[in-house]
Amino acid sequence: MFERELRVWVRCGVRREVWVKLEFLYRQRNFPPRRPADTRLVVDASGEVPGVLHRWVRQGTGEWLAVVSFSVPYVDRDPSVGLELVEQLVPSEAVRPRKYGGSRRAR
Repeated sequence: MFERELRVWVRCGVRREVWVKLEFLYRQRNFPPRRPADTRLVVDASGEVPGVLHRWVRQGTGEWLAVVSFSVPYVDRDPSVGLELVEQLVPSEAVRPRKYGGSRRAR
């Protein structure tokens, strides 16, 4: 019944601080973007946000996915308050290491 074999490689115990590129994950599809009238539950999915890398998972096709927890900020609220996303699978290109003492720079 299930002829296809699924192979997943997991590297555990990483737990590293990273930057998550929201624009890579949530691409804008409306040009120019429409601003909703009610912004109570609207998130700002642009730029980078701090996150925590928990582990790496390898797809059957060979690409690596990062298991990351991060917060997406709301548009009309304090930036420290956001929509918490816990242990999300994201492509490896969407994360980069966060270094202490360095400033955040766009890539």
